[in-house]
Amino acid sequence: MFSRKEKNEEVGRWLFRVIDPAFPKNNIYRASAKQMVSLGPVMIASTAKEWCIDNGKSWLTAEVINENNYRSIRRRAPINPKSMPDHLVLQQERYAAFIGISCSMTTGAPRAIELIRLYKEFPESLKPKAIIVGGWHAMDNPQEMLEAGADVVVHGEAELIIKDILTALRNDDSLSGIPGISYWSGGQIKRNGPTEIYVPQEMMDKLPDPDFGLIRYSVIRIFPLGRTRGCDGKCPFCRVKCQARSISPPRFLEQIIVLISKGANHIFITDDRSEQDLDGFIYWLKGLGEFMRVRRPRVSITTQNRLSLAEHPEVLQLMRDAGVKNVAIGYESPIAEQLAAMQKPINPRELFNYTKIWKRYDFAVHMMLIFGYPLSPKAKNYLIRQGKKLSWSAKELGKIFWKFIKKAKPHTLQVLLYIPLPGTEDRKFLEEEGRILPLGWEFYDGTWLVFEPDEGIVPKELQQEYIKLMRKFYAFNLLWPLRFVPLLVHYLNVGMVTISYPLMRPIIGARSWSRIWWNSLHRLGGHLIVWDWLKNFRKSRFIEKLTEKVK
Repeated sequence: MFSRKEKNEEVGRWLFRVIDPAFPKNNIYRASAKQMVSLGPVMIASTAKEWCIDNGKSWLTAEVINENNYRSIRRRAPINPKSMPDHLVLQQERYAAFIGISCSMTTGAPRAIELIRLYKEFPESLKPKAIIVGGWHAMDNPQEMLEAGADVVVHGEAELIIKDILTALRNDDSLSGIPGISYWSGGQIKRNGPTEIYVPQEMMDKLPDPDFGLIRYSVIRIFPLGRTRGCDGKCPFCRVKCQARSISPPRFLEQIIVLISKGANHIFITDDRSEQDLDGFIYWLKGLGEFMRVRRPRVSITTQNRLSLAEHPEVLQLMRDAGVKNVAIGYESPIAEQLAAMQKPINPRELFNYTKIWKRYDFAVHMMLIFGYPLSPKAKNYLIRQGKKLSWSAKELGKIFWKFIKKAKPHTLQVLLYIPLPGTEDRKFLEEEGRILPLGWEFYDGTWLVFEPDEGIVPKELQQEYIKLMRKFYAFNLLWPLRFVPLLVHYLNVGMVTISYPLMRPIIGARSWSRIWWNSLHRLGGHLIVWDWLKNFRKSRFIEKLTEKVK
């Protein structure tokens, strides 16, 4: 068995392994996470590999392990007896001196901590030289990561300092001069300012392109690309507060075309709002539209947009021409008082009109809603001055939301119970009021109630109304007690739509038929996901836990 030093000297370069931790087994997003990878870990690995150069020679290579998209059969990935990635085998077959762990999703924090402890317990010959942790959750909770055994926690975007961190760790140098990190020094936790670091606008185009070739043991069906980081919105429930910065439109257009040329059929644009830089958005849409017209590649693009972009129909047409077929839109709530508390500049009456426009351009609309949103003291004072309503029962909320969903008729739906994420304004006031329930981070995915709701709402009922909403939309609520009957109805629906193609194409056209078929297929997939989640939910006896915690 080679020693650490011998391993790195033998290959001539050090290895930096960046890990994206697995979601908990009861997480509703596990199915979709198997189709793609997170962009952040890929960018960090790509930057480290490209920028770690001494005297014109690269001294570091990198790889990415995505635990949610980790294929033991298709890619022969090593797994342990618990059917999880076997990191001991990974370390044996390719020793990594540096381990990076991306902990952006709060629900992934338990696995991130488990990974830190796992690598720290390896035999001395396989133990990494250092563990670096980053991501939104880690930067807001550095102490729990450091106490678990991490050596460094990055506060913000790591691209501009990852080379300095790795170089200092390689040479056993001091970390005191590196900005935006927490670390161990002399048995104590130290933190270097500033509070958070971000890649400035002038450096955005200097970042390397994401190298998806660094990912091991994954099968990627949906490739993520991002042009804009940050958001100029100030939503109190959202952790993203930094100023928006973007790479240039020509550079982003080039990234998309290169990815398509490598065989990508599905691309997800990760920007919180693709149209935040509207002129830049229009530029790359026009360029991509021309590419699509001339080359005619088979590719589907998904973007995240504000509903109000419907005020610019010319942009919607450019999106269609560029191959954008699916749009994820944060409606947040159909209740005016809640929208005001969220600082959303939109009237509920406009939600339907905008939705009709999006559908007119034949987009598949993925509606995202927040259920049970708590009103802050500031919001309550404002609403009292306006003479507005301040409270609803859980059943009233359920009826209002379902009426809205039925009228808007989105193609797919994502209702989330409000999540008091660390680092947000809303969590701060809930903590001050003692309303955060003592539940683990694994429950912070929006399907479990983790806080005491507003006055007048029974926690148990709020959880149950949330389940009813998702079940009604995807799983035929009236047929649900009959177990396999609603599933059979879905399969029959998909089959009928499929065999109707020769008849329906001359009548409604191939595009409209394709939308109907796509919608029936996704309703079936949503049913299976909800079914699987509910099975785990019942096993967890969460309602009993919730009742105990609220007491």
